[in-house]
Amino acid sequence: KTIEELYNASIAFEWEALIPPDKTFAIDYTVNSPIFTHDKFASLKLKDAIADRIRNQIGERPYVDTESPDYQLYMHISDRSVDIYLDAAGESLHKRGYRTATVEAPINEVLAAGIVKISGWEGDVDLVDPMTGSGTLAIEAAFAARNMPSSWYREDFGFMHWKAFDSVLWNEIREKAREKFMVFSGNIYIYDRSSKAVSIAKYNLQNAHLEKWVDASGRPFEKLEAPSGKGVIIMNPPYGERMQMRDIIDFYKMIGNQLKRNFPGWEAWIVSSNLEAMKFIGLKPEEKHKLFNGPLEVQLAKYTLFEGDFKTMKKKKRKRIGEE
Repeated sequence: KTIEELYNASIAFEWEALIPPDKTFAIDYTVNSPIFTHDKFASLKLKDAIADRIRNQIGERPYVDTESPDYQLYMHISDRSVDIYLDAAGESLHKRGYRTATVEAPINEVLAAGIVKISGWEGDVDLVDPMTGSGTLAIEAAFAARNMPSSWYREDFGFMHWKAFDSVLWNEIREKAREKFMVFSGNIYIYDRSSKAVSIAKYNLQNAHLEKWVDASGRPFEKLEAPSGKGVIIMNPPYGERMQMRDIIDFYKMIGNQLKRNFPGWEAWIVSSNLEAMKFIGLKPEEKHKLFNGPLEVQLAKYTLFEGDFKTMKKKKRKRIGEE
């Protein structure tokens, strides 16, 4: 009910069993309470309680490091309820460790992994990303098809700095995970009209140790042909923030024409925030999913690409269903 009660309850906890005095800590906070008119004041009282408790018990105290703390704490206050969490991840888990170079406005790694999951691609057919940017979609797809944790090559997690961290056990867990890695039969091809983007994608592929699993080359989408008779396209085209409307309409029309002309028998998954431009692809989406690229709302649409016209395809489908 009071700031003193927060301090007294916090200092009663055995922080010395958790945080050694030679380690650092930091406190992030969310406060929604009439008791604390200044959010930061509540975090300062928790910080004082932790430092005072450890100093009283051991004679030394840990210090705050807001940039790279050994122990990251989160305090959530809702009315009179206080929850304190210890962050095992450290830096956000969407940062896998492989993407050390990026193009402008790259797709979020978690979103890329989710899109691959929604598409149903499991490595049994070819996958093409014709506008690869930093290579994120292809890398996340390869990790998933190989049954590899996306953060496999990330070298630092929050729990590694904890007093109870067991490095031997951690290595055993990694070895058990390594035994489950798989080989997939499909090929992954990535392209981009920008030579800089292709270079960045190749660099990130090297960081992820996936160079032999992904074929990268510089080529514009309008010059591509399907590498096989069946496969999946996943693309994240420009949303058009820096393009004239006429240009973005023509660009999305080109996407539709190219898919219809050169990728019959394939599935295409296109993610974009420009819903108006997506109408000009000229294909009827079978599925639509509302997703978020960070704070930006985007739509993921699935298109099945068939040979001939739409009516013929529907007739064949009805006939097949009748025969079954």
